[in-house]
Amino acid sequence: MTSKLWIIDDEESIRTICKSALEQDFDIEMFPNASEALLALNTSVPDLIITDIKMPGMNGIDFLNKVSVKHPDIPTIVITAHTDIENALSAFKGGAFDYLPKPFDVNDIRRVG
Repeated sequence: MTSKLWIIDDEESIRTICKSALEQDFDIEMFPNASEALLALNTSVPDLIITDIKMPGMNGIDFLNKVSVKHPDIPTIVITAHTDIENALSAFKGGAFDYLPKPFDVNDIRRVG
């Protein structure tokens, strides 16, 4: 059975790049925002999540915090163009497994995926 991966990013190009890099290894579902992904979590649970931090509406850190309450075992990789120590610490405190700054090499996504 193929593992389920959710990619959450408001930039379609980032979602597409991640999907292209990982679609051979995962069954991928993509979301343009964290609110849609949180809603989908009521009916499906992924094996891995890749999420941006800065998005319209709910940001990735708030999403991480909500997911970790119900599903603390889902590994999450945070990707962001806003790299600073505060974001990194917030991501790890929220339960992130890894943190990748944008732009990233697709091999970095493959390595952590």
